Formats: sequence, structure tokens, C-alpha cells
Amino acid sequence: MKQLSSSEACTRRDGLRAQAKAQHELAKQYHPAHPSVIFNKQYFAKLDAENTTTKTT
Repeated sequence: MKQLSSSEACTRRDGLRAQAKAQHELAKQYHPAHPSVIFNKQYFAKLDAENTTTKTT
């Protein structure tokens, strides 16, 4: 099995969160139980929660 790339992290670092999240969703279709996919799911959930908190204050 091919190891997943860290494209989500790279594009996130460049400020392209929408693209990073799209790449994550694509990876999730192929390897939903992969540790990177699970980590990124939690990571994006945390970012979304922080954005929601920031926008409401």
C-alpha cells in the first residue's frame, strides 16, 4: 500500500485551507482508516471549531 503524502499539511501551511481540506476528503475516500486521514479529520474539526468561536466573538 502506498503511503499517503502530506499534501494536506503542505497546502495548509501555504494558507490554502480549502484546497487542503479537499485533498483530505479525497484521501478519505481511498483510505478512511489511515492514521493520517484520521489525524487530519480531527485537525480540520479543530480548525473549524476555532473559526466558529473566533467569528462569534
